[in-house]
Amino acid sequence: MGPLAWVLVGSGCYVVAAMLAQRRGHLPDWVEVSGPITTVHTRRGRRLLNRLARHDRFWRGFGTLAVAVAFLLMALLAGVVLVAARAALSGAGDTAVARPRNTLVVPGVNDFLPLSVAPELLVGLLLALAVHEGAHGVLCRVGGIEVESVGVFLLGPIPTGAFVDPDDATADAASPAVLDRMFAAGILTNLVVAAVAFGLLFGPVGGAIAVAPGAAVGGVVDGSPAADAGIETGDRITAVAGESVTDPADLDAALADGTCAVPVELNGNRDVTLRRAVTVADSTATFQRGTRLTSVDGEAVCTLTGFEAAVGDDDRVTVRTDGGAAHELVVGARATPTAGGPLSSAGAPSKPFTVVRVDGERVHSTDALLAALDDRSPGETVEVVAYPDGGSDPRTYAVTLGSDGDGAAYLGVVPQRGVGGYTLVDAGVGTYPADEMLSLFRGQGEDPFGFGPASLLLVVVLLPMAATVGFAPYDFPGIEGSVANFYTVPALPAPLDGGVFVLANVLFWTGWVNLQLALFNAIPAFPLDGGKLLHTSAGALGERVGAPDRTASVVAGLATLVMLGAVTAMLVGPML
Repeated sequence: MGPLAWVLVGSGCYVVAAMLAQRRGHLPDWVEVSGPITTVHTRRGRRLLNRLARHDRFWRGFGTLAVAVAFLLMALLAGVVLVAARAALSGAGDTAVARPRNTLVVPGVNDFLPLSVAPELLVGLLLALAVHEGAHGVLCRVGGIEVESVGVFLLGPIPTGAFVDPDDATADAASPAVLDRMFAAGILTNLVVAAVAFGLLFGPVGGAIAVAPGAAVGGVVDGSPAADAGIETGDRITAVAGESVTDPADLDAALADGTCAVPVELNGNRDVTLRRAVTVADSTATFQRGTRLTSVDGEAVCTLTGFEAAVGDDDRVTVRTDGGAAHELVVGARATPTAGGPLSSAGAPSKPFTVVRVDGERVHSTDALLAALDDRSPGETVEVVAYPDGGSDPRTYAVTLGSDGDGAAYLGVVPQRGVGGYTLVDAGVGTYPADEMLSLFRGQGEDPFGFGPASLLLVVVLLPMAATVGFAPYDFPGIEGSVANFYTVPALPAPLDGGVFVLANVLFWTGWVNLQLALFNAIPAFPLDGGKLLHTSAGALGERVGAPDRTASVVAGLATLVMLGAVTAMLVGPML
């Protein structure tokens, strides 16, 4: 069974056991079970709330600011939810992010929350719930509302919320302004905690972390020479042929000489031999993954550089595999013209073919095609030579290049990776951008969205799903698991690095959960704080203009229905 199934089975067993224990009177009075919901009450926190509420002047100012912030977020989030719902219904939201399982903040169930970060995430969640409800309780006391009890509630065995139980009589007698400040306080408190957590992460804690020397290995192609050599995800390549490697650029330079067998040092303490071979990385109709291409027109090859040199200016070549089979290939950039694009307008059919030349320049791969276009300008006319799939004769097109919107030359094709549609590797190591990911983790680096400082905050929030969103090649849920080998804390002995990484992860997830909880509660829908704020404010405004007593309930109810429908569309839309 998958993680989600185990969570459901475990939760079901817990719920059944809890309900039986309550029915037989084995639970204390302060624990209540109602179906899958378990509520734990206590009166012990009231003394602390009273003590904090003594600073009433500060808290009234804080509550007033919270109301302003909350209404701003309510308007913003209502728009965001509606736009997201429209995108989901139109198919634009059909991504892994939109899957229902990924709305659950449950490590191992949510695709972007690995089980390894569960302890740090739980710390952030409990702190977020505590300060959110604590702020409600303090503002209750400041406004003269009695607090009956405080507590937490669980969905099955999973903590999902906290609560402050106000006295109904004093709450009903409170003014709308008191209620507004009380409802909004939790939102602003979560934002403050998020700001503190991210401030510490972006400042002293993140600043103490550095990238460890070597080329970080983010992935290894199955059946590749690297896999055969025992190189694994999470390793660092620290030397090649006796020359030190400090980053991926050094690795590329070290492997550029075309040597077939090279000694490689991993993590500064293990030596292996990398026996390079031109290897098919993805299964196709012609080749299985891991197939080795050993020769081109009878010339032995073991590297991609050697493969391209053996092909030379020939369009068609015969390659042999390690199994002895011979195959004829058109070596070039396989692509499909886009309808209405420059190449299509030049007469190319909208069917896959392989580009072998651009203005007389030999093109061996998709990367070479993109490089050739980089040297051209929009409006320039170039000669493109290509072979249609299954065709034996090339076709030539005179293409007037378009613009891609950024001023770059645009041919109008959808390219496939690799050589002739085949992804070929000679080592099979995918390097990990450790320096780039650390910069993003610290709130630095380039702005991928163009929103200025707000972009960097958005980047940090989206780091756990960075690869899916598209601004980084890997998801980054923190410095955990194999990724931890890519980083170090220079000021401390190596055995203490892990403690700093745990602290950084706790700060990251504390900031992340608090920000998410604040934004979620600001959605104008019951039973969220945003919906309660809308209800009290609509009621106060209705009294001033002489509207019927039910106005507040109608306004809040309509807003809740709209938001509920929009959220449902976000979850269900991608599956339609």
